[in-house]
Amino acid sequence: MVHTTGTVTQHELLVSNLTALSGATFSALVAWYVDARPWERVLQQRAGSSVSGNASDVTSAVLSSAKLRLRLAHDARSEVFASASSVHVTGSGSEAVVRAQVLRYLGDEEHGESETRFQTMMTWWMLNVDTTGLVAVSAWSVSHEVQLFNLTLTSDTDWFVNF
Repeated sequence: MVHTTGTVTQHELLVSNLTALSGATFSALVAWYVDARPWERVLQQRAGSSVSGNASDVTSAVLSSAKLRLRLAHDARSEVFASASSVHVTGSGSEAVVRAQVLRYLGDEEHGESETRFQTMMTWWMLNVDTTGLVAVSAWSVSHEVQLFNLTLTSDTDWFVNF
């Protein structure tokens, strides 16, 4: 994990094993490269309801092979930006629903005022987000390969596309 402060945290874990091979934290000079391609927000949802744009814009973009990114905010302190790992469209026309999967996202937690670190119990998060406003969340322990929980909730979600 690399921070804009220059702090780097490195972990090596044996999956299916509780042994951590290393867990070094150090400072480094970091060069950041930003993807400057234009991303267009085509749908903004708050608590499952559309605030701007509409789901058909997401559907049209996906069917035209656009790349898809999501912004999810479950509460005021929890905001995630992620690229969709896979996208599925069901139905057609105004009844179409787009489902985006975000797979194998490692969870983090606050550390100090301006940094985060991986969660103490390393956790894989898998998200299934759809244009109806629902987010299905599944969390798995990295070291135990045990499912921690499975739930469905609504989230503030912004859908971005790039052609």
